[in-house]
Amino acid sequence: MLGGQALGGDGMSVAGAVSLAAGIPTGHLADRVGARAVYTVTLLVGGLAMAGLCLTRDFPTFVVCATLSAVAQAAGPAARGPLVQKYGGEKPAEFRGYLRAVTNLGIAAGSVVAAWAIERDTRSAYVLIIGASAVSYAIGAAMAGFMPRVPPLNAPARGGSRCGTVPTWCSPSSTG
Repeated sequence: MLGGQALGGDGMSVAGAVSLAAGIPTGHLADRVGARAVYTVTLLVGGLAMAGLCLTRDFPTFVVCATLSAVAQAAGPAARGPLVQKYGGEKPAEFRGYLRAVTNLGIAAGSVVAAWAIERDTRSAYVLIIGASAVSYAIGAAMAGFMPRVPPLNAPARGGSRCGTVPTWCSPSSTG
């Protein structure tokens, strides 16, 4: 069984620290191999990490699962960005606003379920909601797999700048 709250907090701190480095490399990977595939993998990793948390009984396993979950959560938006850009059409800000509104509804519904689990304060209740999160990740991965493929960006020439494949604001010299 996991130790006290302090030990759990230490594990979450490790997970958070590792996840800070996940976004940029994931964005580059999505640019190179395709955003849909990378986003689908981040959802699958998140789902597997959540399922692993349901089975966790010791600190090292908890740290691994929490870290994988945090990395998937941090990497997801970086992989999703090119998809949003592609499917946002002429109004990407409006599309992002719609996505944010739907996300906020999901967070609100999840908060109600989490409040129920906190009120019950049993391992079964917590495992149930973490398991439901794992299932939601799997559903998201399945849905992402049905999205049309977004072709990867061309890799820059060796030693070359990436600025030709990203918005013009990436370089101060491109402003004038």
